[in-house]
Amino acid sequence: MKFFIALLFVAYAGAQTSDLRNNSMVALDMLRAAIPDFKLVQDDAILRVSDAKQKASTVLAGFYHTVFDRKVSYLESVIQDEGDLLQYGMDLESWCWDNNLPMLEGIMGWIGNDFSECIKQLDSSVSDVIATVYGRFLEDETNISKYSLLEVFQKRNIISNPQSIADAIAALNFDITEALPELDVTVTDFENDLNDKIPTYTGCLTTRLNQRKSQLEMLKALTEQCLNDQKI
Repeated sequence: MKFFIALLFVAYAGAQTSDLRNNSMVALDMLRAAIPDFKLVQDDAILRVSDAKQKASTVLAGFYHTVFDRKVSYLESVIQDEGDLLQYGMDLESWCWDNNLPMLEGIMGWIGNDFSECIKQLDSSVSDVIATVYGRFLEDETNISKYSLLEVFQKRNIISNPQSIADAIAALNFDITEALPELDVTVTDFENDLNDKIPTYTGCLTTRLNQRKSQLEMLKALTEQCLNDQKI
């Protein structure tokens, strides 16, 4: 009797094992069938992030082009002022002007330092903006790379618990892009954040340039005062 019961148990266990193996094969077939489609949407998601990164790079290049244009415009203005003042001095042919040339050189040197300081302030203010947006892209890429069917396979035991894999595959959201932020909005916000920095930079240039122009005007006034004193 005991022998008969043992045979029944072995037969039952064998049937259970056979069903389990069959389920394992079914789960493997599901995994094989799902991988191509999932890979397709995964690649599409990566492409979307890459496209957003390219747009952000274009925005950043445009921003610094605007910064460059502003600086060039101010430099042209101050160089014109210097040229006018030099021509004024040459026309005088007086030691009153010659004595002020070292001061003129000093003022122009300070202007160069002023512009460098303005760009340093700008770089400091935009560094966090740039780091934030590219940090988001990196996070998106990391999330996409982790969002893999292979993780489903690796984290579950397909031999002893194939149903868990089958259930996990069935529950997966194959539209990875739904898990991504609105990338176009991210790029637009990035562009707006950068453009918001331009007025402060322009204000820095304007303030410092006006200070130096006042010094150039003072230099001319000192020269004229010297000339007037010579007439007395």
